[in-house]
Amino acid sequence: MAARIRRNPLTQALVPDVDAFEPRIEATIAEERNLLEAEASATAVVQFADYDLDDSVDFVSANVDKRSLLAQRLFKDLRPSELKRPTLGGQLDIMQTWPEALAEADKAVLRDHAPVVATRAKAGEEAAKEKKTATQNLVNFRTIGTRVKLNQDHNKLRKSLYGKLGEIQHAHKLGAGWAESFFLQDSAEELTLSQLDKKIGAALAELDALKMQREALAAQEAKIAAQRAQAAQQEKKAKLEALQKLKADLAAQEAALLSELSE
Repeated sequence: MAARIRRNPLTQALVPDVDAFEPRIEATIAEERNLLEAEASATAVVQFADYDLDDSVDFVSANVDKRSLLAQRLFKDLRPSELKRPTLGGQLDIMQTWPEALAEADKAVLRDHAPVVATRAKAGEEAAKEKKTATQNLVNFRTIGTRVKLNQDHNKLRKSLYGKLGEIQHAHKLGAGWAESFFLQDSAEELTLSQLDKKIGAALAELDALKMQREALAAQEAKIAAQRAQAAQQEKKAKLEALQKLKADLAAQEAALLSELSE
């Protein structure tokens, strides 16, 4: 539209309207590019944080007794490969409890790794927040922010220009469709029914794929949550059994001492 208006001898009076709007388009494109770069950067930070946490999983797994209470406390009945599978997510939630557990380990190599995990877990938390913010900023830009407002104002400009082009068409007795010809290439309203059906089909296919991805991730997170709850329950039972055994031992010692005193 803008190119046609600039090059047609009859529409030179409309060029200032087109040129005045151009900086807003460029600014919006630049804003979206910056938001996309910010999201890509945040995604990279998330991946790097995840790599570091996975490295700690491998290190601890290689140095902890798989049958120990410490291993149960750390891995919650998950295999190391299962714990590493979510990118941050449930893995980060679990590993944020590791520094305290590792600090109480018998092996010095595990105690020494506690501050490393603390640093990595903190970095993971910050990376997750950065990614969430970057994604939300991009969503806001596209749904309620600058791009939506630009499209609204651009449509107003197009309607205004169409009216002025109609006046030019009438004044110069130009053929029918002359004003419309300035919008043929870039008018989203002129999509055919078949083209719209294809676009809807592609959007639905993408939506289905995203739903499947979400369901798989939700199932994985639910499994981790259930295993964490089971591990916590087992830990409580183990503590209860230990306390009951201690109580029984103390009762036996008390009975023995009373028997000796009564003799």
